[in-house]
Amino acid sequence: MVNLAKSKGLLLMQPPMTPPNVLQQKRQIVFQMENEKPSRLKGYYVVQPVLPDETPENNVFLSNIARNEDWPAVAKATPKEIYQATVRMVMEYGVTHQDYMEFLKEDKSVEKTFDTTLLPLLAEEYDCEYAFNTLFIHLNFYFFRNDPETGPWRGLMEPHSMYTLLKYCGDRSIRRTAWENWVSRVSFKTEEIRHHSTQIVKPLGFKNIAEHRLCNTMAGSPQTVCDFVNELMPHLIASLIEKDLLKALKYAPNVLHGQKFITKPIDASGSLQRKVLITGLGSIKSKTHLKTFFSIYGKVVDCDLKDNRDFGFVVFASAKDAETVLRSGPFKMDSNGCRSVFVHPFL
Repeated sequence: MVNLAKSKGLLLMQPPMTPPNVLQQKRQIVFQMENEKPSRLKGYYVVQPVLPDETPENNVFLSNIARNEDWPAVAKATPKEIYQATVRMVMEYGVTHQDYMEFLKEDKSVEKTFDTTLLPLLAEEYDCEYAFNTLFIHLNFYFFRNDPETGPWRGLMEPHSMYTLLKYCGDRSIRRTAWENWVSRVSFKTEEIRHHSTQIVKPLGFKNIAEHRLCNTMAGSPQTVCDFVNELMPHLIASLIEKDLLKALKYAPNVLHGQKFITKPIDASGSLQRKVLITGLGSIKSKTHLKTFFSIYGKVVDCDLKDNRDFGFVVFASAKDAETVLRSGPFKMDSNGCRSVFVHPFL
């Protein structure tokens, strides 16, 4: 009695459970198709190779083919992965071809044309041929790469590549050329760039290119510094001390006009309570306009505008007048009444 099972389109005959001596006798029966069958034949084996457990999810080569991609993505696969994937595709293609031929034999209503017989198999045949030929290309590539004693070598300017070449190459001239190119590949160019860069930045007042690049990277342009100061001043002015602020303004260069701000020192007797900071002035550049506008809130003894800084200072005769201005702000000082001017306590 023989157990029959059909798997993947192939007829498999599994031997029954027999004593060891009988099983050994049957194993000695070996024959090929079309040969004369032995007279005492009771059954035979169909040996099918193990189907690799390869899918597009766990095999990069099959995944690459499924997405219709080509090199170099396939080059990331190892020879074993490509081999297993190729075996899987060849076996599946053979089973598909056999099942399809049996279907055409059984279904007599199907018209035997190119579109109905061969065209459905061309896509799978193309993938199978591609995998088979790619297998040999990839194996040859790895063979040459893993044969360091005879070459050919692909020398890259990387330590792992150069160390292998210098270790196994028997030609002294090749080793010397590789070593010289590896050591000097960027040294001369680097020194040349450093020399030219230093000659450029020294007339600008920098010691080396590093200081010049650091300065440009942090600031970018004088206008960037001015915009930053204008945005930051209203938020930080409350935490600044008058003495430190005046000292900073005294030595702060105006990079747009090549000038320096020189501010008048203010008497310490009650000046902090009588002085207010005005921000958001915009196009208001007249001290007279500033003094006239704030005179309605009290007696103004002094005022100051900082060109291109968008802020100024107003000093009142009494601290009470300064408090009145602080409570009344912000103000509309332009002719259209659209621009807001803010007042801050000068601490």
